[in-house]
Amino acid sequence: MNIDAKSIIELAGGAALVLSLVFVGLQLQQGNIIAERETRAEIPTLTMEINRLALDEPEVASLLEKLRSAEPDLTNEEANQAFSLAGMYQNLWATTNSAVDSGFVPDNVLSIYIGNVTRTLEIYPGLCPFMQLRIHEEMRQANLGFYTLVIEELDKLNCPEWEF
Repeated sequence: MNIDAKSIIELAGGAALVLSLVFVGLQLQQGNIIAERETRAEIPTLTMEINRLALDEPEVASLLEKLRSAEPDLTNEEANQAFSLAGMYQNLWATTNSAVDSGFVPDNVLSIYIGNVTRTLEIYPGLCPFMQLRIHEEMRQANLGFYTLVIEELDKLNCPEWEF
């Protein structure tokens, strides 16, 4: 068998090409794993920030206590705080929606997140009207996966309207 230099170079070039494709594939896989971990880590971080507010800020703890009522008696300042708190939950649930849509959340974890939405709205029904104010009509019309489930949970509560 006679192997010339040209054949050796072609064989080496083909092997290098295969190795480079394997390397790129491994980098993509590692990048996806990192993105999944970062996305899934962001959800508990946002949840902890919301919970920390009640621990660190007595007026927020007082507001949360009032929001346990379906129709809380709130001052204008407290209503603004409730609207901001609803925005924090909205950000949490939008982040969760992104993680679900990206395929980063397994079904068993998704059911836990849905349960957390339901439980939050059960504990703080006074937050419901402020969540409704934050939801735009475009959100209702879009198929947003997890966020659609949040909207459905809110709609079950038949929230009273809040006017500033």
